Amino acid sequence: MRKTTYPACALALALSLAALPLTSTVAAPRCYPRSRFVVLGPLEVRDTLTGLVWRQQSSTVRMTWDGANTYCSSLGSGFRLPTVKELLSLVDHTVASGPKINQTAFPDTQASDYWTSTPYYPSGGPWIVDFGDGQSMLSNGVTDYWVRCVR
Repeated sequence: MRKTTYPACALALALSLAALPLTSTVAAPRCYPRSRFVVLGPLEVRDTLTGLVWRQQSSTVRMTWDGANTYCSSLGSGFRLPTVKELLSLVDHTVASGPKINQTAFPDTQASDYWTSTPYYPSGGPWIVDFGDGQSMLSNGVTDYWVRCVR
């Protein structure tokens, strides 16, 4: 992640993402400005706080973890499956209803589980992030989940 001009927010974000197991903390009031996400076009959103570029749309179907990795890399331009910390950075606990994410920047997000690239040791099963409640958890490695890609 890149340096931010919101030092208190950067500290709060860093502290909330610092340790495993990863559970999101409730941020009240909103720690970052509503202009944090800049829609670059119909396909991409830049996060001005982290410097990451996200695909605006998530996958249209659920898929396996291997399928998710293939899907993101097939988009080209360096897209990949996000780490658990990267995906948790999109969680917004100030959202009153629907998925816990900025719904203007990411309008098609499901209030459900999304794959990450982060494996859990020693089992090796990947972490997932649930945008229904904003929490992260271990997956069983065989269930199909949604995908949001980043670069």
